[in-house]
Amino acid sequence: MIIPNEVIFIINELEKHNFEAYMVGGCVRDMIMNRIPNDWDITTNATPKDMKKIFLRTYDTGISHGTLTVIVNEQHFEVTTYRVENEYIDFRRPANVAFVDDITLDLSRRDFTINAIAYHPIRKFIDPYDGIYDIKNHKIRSVRNANERFSEDALRILRAIRFSAQLDFDIDANTIYGIQNKKYLLAHISKERIRDEFNKIMLSSNVGIILKMNELGLLNFVAEKIELIITTHSEIINIIQSMPAKIIPRYLALLHALIRIEKADSLENNYFFASKVAKKVLQSLKFDNYTIKQIEITIRYFFDDLNIDDIQIKKLLRDIGVDNFDYILQIKRHTSSSKLLEEIIYKKERIINNNECYTLKNLAITGKDISQFAMGKQIGDDLEKALEYVMKHPDKNDVTTLLKYLYG
Repeated sequence: MIIPNEVIFIINELEKHNFEAYMVGGCVRDMIMNRIPNDWDITTNATPKDMKKIFLRTYDTGISHGTLTVIVNEQHFEVTTYRVENEYIDFRRPANVAFVDDITLDLSRRDFTINAIAYHPIRKFIDPYDGIYDIKNHKIRSVRNANERFSEDALRILRAIRFSAQLDFDIDANTIYGIQNKKYLLAHISKERIRDEFNKIMLSSNVGIILKMNELGLLNFVAEKIELIITTHSEIINIIQSMPAKIIPRYLALLHALIRIEKADSLENNYFFASKVAKKVLQSLKFDNYTIKQIEITIRYFFDDLNIDDIQIKKLLRDIGVDNFDYILQIKRHTSSSKLLEEIIYKKERIINNNECYTLKNLAITGKDISQFAMGKQIGDDLEKALEYVMKHPDKNDVTTLLKYLYG
């Protein structure tokens, strides 16, 4: 693994001023696994005050916790002072930290052994908790006592699951025991933090770890409805895994199961009711409005009846968009082997390839064209009427024909 010159520069500059410096954490883990690190974090016994004297360009990142960002060649690197963390508040953050001069003390505060390894280009590895051994044996293991680590920061419970999913590592028995003992502390963690960790699990190549989360009783802390889905429809995992590794399609695959769970008085109302429940789940996890809307509307317009014609397909493309329509088709591949599904795919591709109109944006006439014939709300109504006409008659999408159709 080639270490960036900027990282070497930072380490050398600190050492020129009689300080120690090492790469630490995820970048070291990735190097051992022959992966390219996303970030290069550095730890040192220099304080932020010392670092500001050494480097020309810095800015405060987490100054109270000893973290400074150093800019070299327009690249940003977090450099953190060796520290120990004392009492924790709200089962998430240390109440205070103390800077120390011993890197092994700094490594002792870290969550898992695979992240408690330091590396120096010349002096090589410092590995007091056998993290290299655990990496080679594909193990997630807490540093020292798992109960203590999870009591300090309960979010580490979900981080253990997330690392297991992302790295395809097993969680060691003592760490699992600590998770079971301390999972109740997740009730103190913000939904935003829980969502961020669960998102990474959902986007991983090992979504099946969610079944393990359910066995451990963790899904209830994400969302009760998600726990219900996985408990009653565990087969949904295969569908989730097959979807593109993006938030909308994977959560759509998960939450569309609410259609089977949230029974209403008709199938159409099932879609509507399930879409509203999905919206509440996503709101509880503090998702952004765009993501919520896309998933809600796609569940609302989900379809089980595959006997649909060109006009119905165009209306769906108009209402939910091409991507969301494709996501529904991908989900349906897992639940239907009907030739009708292939016919829908063929019809949809033909509509797209022929540039057939199904949105107002692609309609030949605009509000300006018909403003001489209508005003106010009537303009919008007439445009919708013209769109309906063009969806039935694709060859009629021109200004003259549409004005004649609308106004004679």
